[in-house]
Amino acid sequence: MGSILTKHEFGGVAPMSAASRAKPRPARFGPMASTLMRLRELLDRLRTRKAPPLQLEFPDRFVQFRGMREFEFALASRAEFPAARMHDLIALSPAQIEQAATHMREAERALASVLTRSVSEPGLIGEFLREIELKSFSQDHGWRAIMDGLVRLSPEYDAYKRVALVKYMQYLRARQEVMRNVFMEKTRDDTDACVHAGREPEDTVSIAHGETAIFDLAQRAEPGNARAFKPLPKGETVRIDLGDNREMELMLAGNRMRLYTGREFYMADDGNNTYPLLAGKNLVGRHSGCDVVVDAACRAVSRNHLIVEPVSARQVLLTDLSSHGTEVPAGLLKA
Repeated sequence: MGSILTKHEFGGVAPMSAASRAKPRPARFGPMASTLMRLRELLDRLRTRKAPPLQLEFPDRFVQFRGMREFEFALASRAEFPAARMHDLIALSPAQIEQAATHMREAERALASVLTRSVSEPGLIGEFLREIELKSFSQDHGWRAIMDGLVRLSPEYDAYKRVALVKYMQYLRARQEVMRNVFMEKTRDDTDACVHAGREPEDTVSIAHGETAIFDLAQRAEPGNARAFKPLPKGETVRIDLGDNREMELMLAGNRMRLYTGREFYMADDGNNTYPLLAGKNLVGRHSGCDVVVDAACRAVSRNHLIVEPVSARQVLLTDLSSHGTEVPAGLLKA
């Protein structure tokens, strides 16, 4: 995780909301608008790359990173569930697994709120993170110490804080996937699985869906299945090229929607209700303040679920903020 120096070796210590936006006409894209959007994206990337070198202080050492890419690379392995914890997880009862998953989900919602708020107010991500209790971060992979070190730093290190937040949320999703598999294995032949889960009698699949959904049972991509869906990496902005068809299906926590591009951008649900998209970032979810308000009956869809940002007549940027995931056709995600 970067270069490490002991303290005696180191010579010093390093120092608009969606609800309030007006609703203009749907986004239209001519050549100049597309060029300006690409230029803006390039400038945003350049600003990110100019982030200063990072030095994190721990009780017994300093860890240094020369730049953002080195920091992100170091955190990549920490987005996986640690194999050493598997034995402890298997030893838990179904009810204990559900209780742990519930606590994890609460923490995930709080962090998703931070990520959502930082979209409209990126300069305040450090302040938003300080609102989260430190003990809510797992000690797996040293995450608690990492987040504690980051929130102490000044706003000029906010780009690092955002990367760490995204990677930690990906860790939570990986942990949820492992917990889901263990839970389902333990309750496979148990007709009273829902009783162990602390609910009224119902089938195991129902436990994992709806308003009180604990586990994500979204469709997974199958080899050779061109229509299979694949989840977006949580918190990361992904560029999708819809091709000449300029339309695609996507799944919001198992709820099917369609996205259309061209001279105008809009989304549509299975009831053929259409939702125009604006130029810039569009927040999709169940909250009444979202730009695209999903039917309240879709209880597994998060209040702030997805950010959709039109880029050109055939490209769009997607950022998943949800608890239960957003899936797109596997063929549209680059390996």
